[in-house]
Amino acid sequence: MLRPFRSARATSTIVAASLLIATPAVVVPTLGAHNIGPMAGVFAQAAGQPTITKTKWLSDRHVAIWINSPAMKCVRQVQLLLPPTFKSNPRLSYPALYLLDGMRAATSYSGWTKYTDIIQTVDKAEFITVLPIGGAASFYTNWEKSPEPKNAMQWEKFLTVELPNVLRNHWRVNKSAGVAGLSMGGTAAVNLAERHPSLYRFVGSYSGYLDTSSDGMGEAIDQAMREVKPKYHATQMWGKYQSANWRAHDPKLHVDRLSGKSIYISAGSGNTGPYDKPSQVEGIPENTAAYTLEILSHLTSKTFVSAAEQANVRMTVKFRPSGTHSWPYWQFEFKQSLPQIAKALGLPTVGTTPGNIQYNDSLSSYAKHGDSTAQSAQSAQPAKSGKATPTRKPYHAPAKVAAELNKRNPNKPIPYKTPKNNSKCKTVGDIKKYLKGYPAIAKAAGHCQTDEYAVPGGRAQNFEHGRIFWSPGTGAVLVKGKVDEAYKKMGSSGSVLGLPVDEEHKTHDKRGYYQDFQGGRLYWSFQNGAHWVRGTILDKYRQMGYTSGKLGWPTSNEKATKKGAVSSFEHGRIEWTAKNNTAKYYKK
Repeated sequence: MLRPFRSARATSTIVAASLLIATPAVVVPTLGAHNIGPMAGVFAQAAGQPTITKTKWLSDRHVAIWINSPAMKCVRQVQLLLPPTFKSNPRLSYPALYLLDGMRAATSYSGWTKYTDIIQTVDKAEFITVLPIGGAASFYTNWEKSPEPKNAMQWEKFLTVELPNVLRNHWRVNKSAGVAGLSMGGTAAVNLAERHPSLYRFVGSYSGYLDTSSDGMGEAIDQAMREVKPKYHATQMWGKYQSANWRAHDPKLHVDRLSGKSIYISAGSGNTGPYDKPSQVEGIPENTAAYTLEILSHLTSKTFVSAAEQANVRMTVKFRPSGTHSWPYWQFEFKQSLPQIAKALGLPTVGTTPGNIQYNDSLSSYAKHGDSTAQSAQSAQPAKSGKATPTRKPYHAPAKVAAELNKRNPNKPIPYKTPKNNSKCKTVGDIKKYLKGYPAIAKAAGHCQTDEYAVPGGRAQNFEHGRIFWSPGTGAVLVKGKVDEAYKKMGSSGSVLGLPVDEEHKTHDKRGYYQDFQGGRLYWSFQNGAHWVRGTILDKYRQMGYTSGKLGWPTSNEKATKKGAVSSFEHGRIEWTAKNNTAKYYKK
């Protein structure tokens, strides 16, 4: 498991906020308050189906349309850049690229047409470039509570249902689509693609913020919004920080949903680049706002890419050694990604596509369930050879094993000797059968590094990316990545956890991983690192929904108290009383 670099937890809120509130007013100095609010569009009482209320040709192939949106409860402007054959061949339908603006999106034009040469860049492209107008500080998402009295702020519904249906019915758009954006629009583009994976073939983020739920990011986003729109609050958008809805809109947590798509992720380092004016400090540009914003974009994009690597999701990644949070670099990256976009979207098709898309929030219920993946799997019979991982019967530690584990001191594990690496090592017996029966596990483990050796309770063998433990009662089980690092640090099978009894699983909220052992469960996440939970405390934690419940993730290992023990979590703690073997929850 790859753990990407992130700022120290104790300072991340301050750092993230200081970066984000420096919104790019300096980068786009011509945007005045008159262009930023109230939200663009002719307000109207919208009901029923979306309809086009006005069309204005800005040039032969650049057109603005106004759509009466029932979802938004107002009229929205959208501009289209049409392909060269659009008028000459009315039998053709075209792919669409939805290109989103940044935090200070204006009310009457797209930053893409004002600050880049997008019109010339896509002049020969065989797709329609779709430019939604407005949306400053909106993150192009569905808001839980709209701060606008005449705008419902249901951007996701507008962009994924109403607008595509209108374009299919009236502007000859076919089923092939991509979505991309800069800065805030990059965040939105990835979120939209993850939440509606069937709609898009391509997704692109140019300097987007692709980690929205790590420490301090919610507060930073709130500060950024209020810099542009003083009446906006991030909690009006996705609810309380760290809530299920925030996690449902964190790109890094759902990157697996982009598997198979064409993806382009880019960011600069913030240092002075070819389009920046240098300051008196070497390597630092004069525009400090653009400098700090790009640092944050770079760090969060790297976190996203690390999560993608863990999920085996392939993508084009361009982390430049210089460059700031500014339009010249977004223009550059768009041009770099254009061949990939064109290849992903394909060519125009003959005939029309009906506008019959229905709204489906595919992530609306993911956080309502506990981490039950392994539990449901374990209730089945062992799987046949060839499946990704075994499905195992529920493990119940024999009384003798449980008693022995309970006596162990968490700070003094049973020692064992690990052999040196051996280039001539071989896998034999049940471990060999395990790897042969499950090729995905064999691939994850890599080549052997040692022969088998004795460990407390059984045997083990080291591999490139982890270790496989075996005993007659537990069978062979792989422990890998960050979970294995934490397991090794606490003493492996000589610790209070004993031997592994099931493979690693992704938690239901997709923030990290967990693995079950004879003596408890070990959790690991980007934000909180690795912590173990066991016994009656683990039973209480299960009753409360594990990581998806009100407690959130564990933030400490179990600690002894005068009456028993305590485990701390993001939003509270569970205390165990040894006298009557009971566990009680306390809110933070």
